[in-house]
Amino acid sequence: LVPLLFEQNGSANSITFTLEYDPQALEIVGIDGGSLATRGTLQMLDPTDKGNAISTVWFSMAEQTFSQGEVAMELIVRAKQPLSLSRSLQLTSSFAAAKSIGMESGESSLHLTYLEGSEDTDLTLFQNSPNPFSDHTRIGFYLPQAGEATLTLKDTHGKEILNRKGTFAKGYQEIHLDRSEIRTSGLVFYQIVSDGKEQTRKMILLN
Repeated sequence: LVPLLFEQNGSANSITFTLEYDPQALEIVGIDGGSLATRGTLQMLDPTDKGNAISTVWFSMAEQTFSQGEVAMELIVRAKQPLSLSRSLQLTSSFAAAKSIGMESGESSLHLTYLEGSEDTDLTLFQNSPNPFSDHTRIGFYLPQAGEATLTLKDTHGKEILNRKGTFAKGYQEIHLDRSEIRTSGLVFYQIVSDGKEQTRKMILLN
């Protein structure tokens, strides 16, 4: 899975872009979840029938608000050879213009920032998706090196309500949570700790 994340907070009624890729290096076989799939209508098609581009159109009648680090979508990718995503996958305006439009927020251009395996990349915790949630959610994080990581959830009084520890590979990772595991509702703080570093974010649990 290759997650596409929102780099900053924002809102939109429509988002369009084209993903162009090297068909000798990879194949995009589908998408898995993400905010664009659950909070509006998402359409993806190959405008060339050559297997080297995907035109993406998303829209919602009501303007949707997205948080920094929230997963927009996850691409299901099959690598055909060792590759660098920044060289093999690009976001362009070739067939669908790379932009977002909101009735209140106006028009903004889109771009990709690649979070690849640099030793200098810090531990990064992303916004859970979906959020708020009443059934299940997933929490993404990036580890600059392989090792142990601990996810902790606390209520607004600082009481620990969930603790999950595991050993993970270097790079982007996800932890999936079911609502039944968390015996509270409302605002919850979640924290990832690894190699002496930590990051904290907030989520909202619905009844």
